Amino acid sequence: MEKIKTVDRVELTGGKEEELLIEYDPNNLISIGLDPISLGAQIKPTLNSYPSGNIYTDKMELPVILEEISKNPEKLRLYDVTTLKASTKLGAISDVKLGTKPDQPKSRILTRDFEGQAVIFYVFKTESADIISTYEKAKDLVNSELENNANYFVETLIDAAQDINDQYSKLYNNFLATILLVFITLSIFMGIRQAVVVSFSIPLTFLVSFFFMQIFGLSLNFLTLFSLLLTLGLL
Repeated sequence: MEKIKTVDRVELTGGKEEELLIEYDPNNLISIGLDPISLGAQIKPTLNSYPSGNIYTDKMELPVILEEISKNPEKLRLYDVTTLKASTKLGAISDVKLGTKPDQPKSRILTRDFEGQAVIFYVFKTESADIISTYEKAKDLVNSELENNANYFVETLIDAAQDINDQYSKLYNNFLATILLVFITLSIFMGIRQAVVVSFSIPLTFLVSFFFMQIFGLSLNFLTLFSLLLTLGLL
């Protein structure tokens, strides 16, 4: 889902997060002249990526980075560990594998037809992306994945895109209703000319609001939409 251009990040709770486990026999380490502290010191450099130089071309300079190998069990098993007697592979003195992190928070879902463990996805859009189109892309991706996994289903808990869409609809309907009511009321009591002038002041007020929102970098969100609705009510 993070491959979608308009998706900034996806946070996951309730799922089984994996980590790399290195299991060893302390007595076996002592017999070859190692201890857990020295073994950990030798493995620590594999946890990070390190710059190893640059590649120069006619037009650009590209950095070269040594990739971390700690997330790859196969590569980590082949890592050379130095002992008092000789160097040996890490996989020969320990069991390197992927396992589940302990004490992870669990999520559960309760509906009319189902009760059980759940995984919660929080999808965040990029700052300049349209929330409704981003939601539709994420929804289509999830539905395509569900076609191949009939044992799973999706339940929407918070749909910010629908909330924003509802706010837009209310703002649009109230905007039209305000112009119509102001025009009718002023036409009856003050005449057509005054009614037309005052009716045009309502969209001009919104135009000025959008202008200053653009200057100060404000986007259309729950707060700004509520402020526009409040302003419309005062008008």
